Amino acid sequence: DGSKDVWLFNNYTEGNVRGVEVKAHAKWPAPSNVHVYGHQSFRDVRAYDLRHIGHHYANEPWSETARDVTLVDCTAKEPIFNDLYAGLEPKALVISAYQRVTVLGFTALGDPTYDYKGTPVIAFQYKSRKININGLNIFGFTKAGSDVRIYGGDQRTDDVRISNFTIHDSAPEGISIGGGVYYVTLMNGIAHTRGGSIGISSPNNQADITAVRAVGYTNAAVLAGQKYSSVPTNIKGGFRAAAKSGSPLTDTSAIIAGSGTIIAKGERNFIAGVAGGATTEGSRNGVMFSYNSHTKGDSGSSVVMASKNVINTKEYSIALGHGDGNPSEGNKKIELDAIGGTVRATNRIESVSDLKDFAEYFESTDGQKIEASYLVALEGEKIRKADVGDKILGVVSKTAGLVLGGAAFDWKDRYLRDEFGDIIYREVYDGERVITVPAENPDYDPSEAYKPREERDEWHVIGLIGQVFVRIDSTVGVGDSVSAINGVATKSESNGYGSVMKIEMPYDEEKGYGVAKMIVTPQH
Repeated sequence: DGSKDVWLFNNYTEGNVRGVEVKAHAKWPAPSNVHVYGHQSFRDVRAYDLRHIGHHYANEPWSETARDVTLVDCTAKEPIFNDLYAGLEPKALVISAYQRVTVLGFTALGDPTYDYKGTPVIAFQYKSRKININGLNIFGFTKAGSDVRIYGGDQRTDDVRISNFTIHDSAPEGISIGGGVYYVTLMNGIAHTRGGSIGISSPNNQADITAVRAVGYTNAAVLAGQKYSSVPTNIKGGFRAAAKSGSPLTDTSAIIAGSGTIIAKGERNFIAGVAGGATTEGSRNGVMFSYNSHTKGDSGSSVVMASKNVINTKEYSIALGHGDGNPSEGNKKIELDAIGGTVRATNRIESVSDLKDFAEYFESTDGQKIEASYLVALEGEKIRKADVGDKILGVVSKTAGLVLGGAAFDWKDRYLRDEFGDIIYREVYDGERVITVPAENPDYDPSEAYKPREERDEWHVIGLIGQVFVRIDSTVGVGDSVSAINGVATKSESNGYGSVMKIEMPYDEEKGYGVAKMIVTPQH
């Protein structure tokens, strides 16, 4: 009680309840500025035990004196149960209530045949804080519970840093972190065992983990309930890497690979692959692979990509563009609007494959599939194969470069519309601000599985304008316009549909059709 400024060099203990104990009772100050060098504990129950009694539990006061203990090149060999203190669990190292503890070069050697009854080998517990472990080696505690246990709960420990550690052929669980512990760093370590269960475990994802490997466990890590085959790299706080400059100003912002003045001002902002500087404001915003481009304002989910001198102020959108001079919103060339599903571009939208026609989706009258290249006619708002005297709408197309009416993502009536077909919008709060979104139909059921039209037999892509492939009979030649008999084109003497450009496949009597390439426009 109350000891200060103590140095112990090169001592040995054996067969005790505790090998080295740094301890005080509740009413007395704890020992402080204590340094233990080169000690070996052999078959003591608890090799090294730092504690301040009466300051352990959540309802007890914090110790103001349990501070500054250093263990250097210490060894705990085969801690065991003994009769001197019945029920006391053997441990290599226990830290309770103490803060500012440094352990350098600590070795714990267990007996692989000894029954440690599932107890942790090293325990950090009872409101201990600011523990630094550098150079930890653990071996042989095969019948323990875990090699290192960082206890959580109301009297949890925290601010623990363990680096340069080796755990080899030891407990089923390597390092176990308890609930409510948020500030643990594990760096440069390996846990290698045979038949282990979990290398690193925590009920949350708050531990900083870098360059840690776990081998021989069923799961290398189990973090926040998720199982990992290899230990992930977890890094908290504002992050900057491979950048000549940059300021991630919040705990959840990151800057990677950049030069110039780079500032990530908002929460959850990301800047990567930039030159000439970049800045982001708002929340969930980003600039990527761009030169001197920025997001502005308090909006969320605003992005600039592959651009030069572009500013984006529009929420839930991606902007791409290029311009000289000062950055400007006027330098946008393409904008993808996630709220309305709108694509805007300042130049043509071009199909670079050999797709030839403009098309829309139409549903068949009988719900059955109509094969490719048959001519079709309207019956109300649905289609059937065109026949004698029908006004031809188009052709079932496999070569459409632009297709409308796909309803590929959800039910066509998911959003409410006015009498002219325009979507009705409403304002909602997204957790950060009020935004305008399409008003959802109360009849929409998101739990009901949706099959897009392209996967349904009754829906057909109908080529309306451009070059199309059409089934023909033996009467059709180059330059002809056509009418239809049961969906197959036949030569029309007047007021026909389209114009034949080329006979791709001559009429085959066995197949019952040939194939022609036609140029078509809407009939009036």
